[in-house]
Amino acid sequence: MDGQPVPTDVQPSGLAYPLAYIAKAISFGFSSQQDALTFASKFLPPFLGVITAIVIYLAVSRIWDRRMGLASALAWAVLPHGYFIQGAGYLDRDCLNVLLITVGAFVFFLAKRWHLRIGGRDVGWVLAALAVLGIELLLYFEWSWVGPGLLLAIIIAYFAAEFLVKSLLGHEQPALAVGYQTFSQQLFARIRNAIRESKWQPFVLIISLNILVALINLGVTSETFDVIGNLLSPSRGEIAELQGIGLADLRLYEFFLFLAPIGIFLAVMRHREGDIFVLIWFLTLVILSLFARRVILYAAPAAAIIGAMTVANLWDLRYSRRLERRIQQIVAVLVVLIMIGLSVRSYDLGSEQRVAANQDWQDGLIYLRDNAAEDAVVMSWWDYGYWILDVAQRTPVVDGGWLSHSKQEDDDIGLAYCTDRASDAVEVMRKYGADYLVFSRVELEIEPVIAIHGVGMENYVAWRQGERMNSLWLRSLTGDFQSGGGLERVYPGPEVENPGLVVLGLKE
Repeated sequence: MDGQPVPTDVQPSGLAYPLAYIAKAISFGFSSQQDALTFASKFLPPFLGVITAIVIYLAVSRIWDRRMGLASALAWAVLPHGYFIQGAGYLDRDCLNVLLITVGAFVFFLAKRWHLRIGGRDVGWVLAALAVLGIELLLYFEWSWVGPGLLLAIIIAYFAAEFLVKSLLGHEQPALAVGYQTFSQQLFARIRNAIRESKWQPFVLIISLNILVALINLGVTSETFDVIGNLLSPSRGEIAELQGIGLADLRLYEFFLFLAPIGIFLAVMRHREGDIFVLIWFLTLVILSLFARRVILYAAPAAAIIGAMTVANLWDLRYSRRLERRIQQIVAVLVVLIMIGLSVRSYDLGSEQRVAANQDWQDGLIYLRDNAAEDAVVMSWWDYGYWILDVAQRTPVVDGGWLSHSKQEDDDIGLAYCTDRASDAVEVMRKYGADYLVFSRVELEIEPVIAIHGVGMENYVAWRQGERMNSLWLRSLTGDFQSGGGLERVYPGPEVENPGLVVLGLKE
């Protein structure tokens, strides 16, 4: 926003860029750029949530009917993925990318319904393919190759499933009693019909241009295959997002865990085009989430639609007018109660200590703001760099965006946490020009991640069984470490025996 160039080694970071552009565009109505950015930051995520609900309603209404459209939009609104992760902007890039991927998937599915005639030929599918490619470009700016990769996974899986279903179920079965030549002719005829009825034209254009881009950027393509290879290996590293989904991830679907199986059953039994599309969308991303748990977030719009199938089919049952009105009243009351309950749930999720600075962090950051020199640099694990920048108003060594963080930096800072010698931590601090080092109990939730960076995967078990309690990190939190090796505890005072957070400063 202030006109400084973005460092070349900084990767795209979620909503940072669109927020800056939006804030610049509306800054004429505010007293400062900071006020404009604050306004944009507060209102962009819920705006995206509303837009996603509208997109789901319009697309589903076009594919099925208005009843399904309303049920799907409502389902998305009551899913934690919709009201919390997107509407509240819980994660850095998912609140925007889930909308982009949803739009891209719908655009491809509806490609044959785009109509534009040039010279008597309908080239609407070309516009649809170009729209998908444009969305891929936005996803690339937001999330490097991962965003376009997820959208392509949905498109490829659906195209393959559509072809197989139309080949096997779309026409009469070839007679087995006839000769081999007749059987082959019938089979090839059915395959030709399946290709003709599929979305092969936009699919070929999209895939061809993606292959062309991959060939032009062989370096990025090679890195991409390396990452995919790592994801498929038995040991995928220590990053939580690159582990498979667990029960906690599925619990986010709440009562949709009961609705989705019924919707999946209905989709399989009816095998209509729209049913196949949303089923493949959901299953493809669920399978990918077995290797990287964050992918499950992008299956949520499909899960909402599948759950809505169950509800919409209940509406199809024939009731008396009086009973139907009574059912509608009950459903309306349930929706109100659900929305009230979700508002409480949203507050609870937003208060999780790794997301919102707890009181220990608030007090420690205020201490740094009031006592550290204005040009002081503060070291902590990278997750909390934003807190240091925003609350303490001091420069962090690393964060998740502008300053970024590399494996080398994570390894060095992890060593400062895990070492039993204060002098090692001082050496790391001087390497990065840090004046203060902050430890807290919040990081205990991700202790394996920090420790594996600090001591190495091969030494982690031995460290945990032997040297863990002697680490500078835990000795500081238990009050055993006050001063030595070039460091001293400057906050809180020595009278606090088991602090939730400590600030260590270099001795003068």
